[in-house]
Formats: sequence, C-alpha cells, structure tokens
Amino acid sequence: MEAYAVLTRLPPQFRVSPSEAETVLRETIRENARLAPFAAESMWNFMTGTTALPAAGGAAYDAFIIQLLCEAGAEAIVTYNVDDFRRLSPHVRVADPAELPASSRVPPMADRLHLSRRHRAEIEALLRRHLPDVEVWAFGSRVTGRSHDGSALDLVLRGPDKQRVPIDALRDFEDAMRNSNIPFLVEARDWARLPQQFHREIERHHVVLLAHAIRRGHDGE
Repeated sequence: MEAYAVLTRLPPQFRVSPSEAETVLRETIRENARLAPFAAESMWNFMTGTTALPAAGGAAYDAFIIQLLCEAGAEAIVTYNVDDFRRLSPHVRVADPAELPASSRVPPMADRLHLSRRHRAEIEALLRRHLPDVEVWAFGSRVTGRSHDGSALDLVLRGPDKQRVPIDALRDFEDAMRNSNIPFLVEARDWARLPQQFHREIERHHVVLLAHAIRRGHDGE
C-alpha cells in the first residue's frame, strides 16, 4: 500500500496513474514474492513492545514491517532504506538490492523500451553528436509498458563521473530534437540536477539507451 501511495503521489513528471501503479506492483511484487499477512493482534503486540525501539513517528512503520517479516520467518530483509532498517533490526540481516548476486534479484520490469528502431537510431545519432560523453537512460511510461505511440520519451543524462551536463550542450540537443523528424516529445533531464529522491526510482525502472562511450572503451581493454 505504501508503494502504491508513493507511485501515485510523486511529482507530475514521475507520477503514474492508479491503474499504472497496480500494473507495476503486480509485475514486480505479486509475481515474484509472497506477502506476509498480519492479524489485528500483531499491531497491539507491536505497540506494546515498541517502547524498547528507537521507532517514533514514521520509523514506527518500518519497525512494524520488520516485526511482520520476522514473524513470517524472513531470514533477511532487502530494502533501499538500509540505514533505518539496520538501526531498527540489529539482529536481522538487512541488504541493499545492489548487494545481492545477480542470479537472486527479481528480474527488472524495465527490460524493454517502447521505441521503434528508426526513431531510436535517430535519437541515438543526435545524442552522440551533441552529448558524446554522456550515458543516457530511458525511464517513464515507455519503459514500464504503459505508453502509446505518442507518449513522451523521458531521458536522463549522466555525465562523466555524474557531473553536470553543460547547459549549452543540453540546449543544442533539445534544439536538434525540435528540428528532427521525431513525432513525439523527448524530454531530457540532467541526472546531476535532479533531486536525490528521484534517483532511486529511476534506477529501479530504466533502460540504458546509450552506455558511456569512455566506459565502454575501458571495459573492452
């Protein structure tokens, strides 16, 4: 429920509709996990014992989740909120998803991009011309599978060492897109200029449109 609430209250450029949120949660959670149920008595037991934990305010929700998972027999908790969960559950292993071996991770929903080969080739050519040292990720509805042919393509630009992309280069690319034959809006945002809270959401659901040219060269050495 918390995930549904967050997905549907994000800032407009990242927010999804209720039906889209349901699809996201079904594909990433329901199809890959068993939900831990709880009875009303669990809540009362939690409040009785919570005074022993540093769990006031919003942290109480995290502590309650930890209790339910432990009651369900969980041996470890995987969360992006590692620091708070480790503070509240010192006796249970808490891991960031990035720490897990690739074979044990939930397959990402964002393994496809709704973009024709012709349009993708034209966009990639403009990116290479105007932003040659930038890694480019696609995110949003064209990645989650909830787009149509006229949907905007959302891109995030990651400069070398995650430094800011030069404004002049970004404007040149935007001008080139406006003068191109692409029949839909392409919105490019600079990773380094986005608020931190958006980074994790984009990291969860994205497709790498263009890998960093320098990095790719190093990988091949």
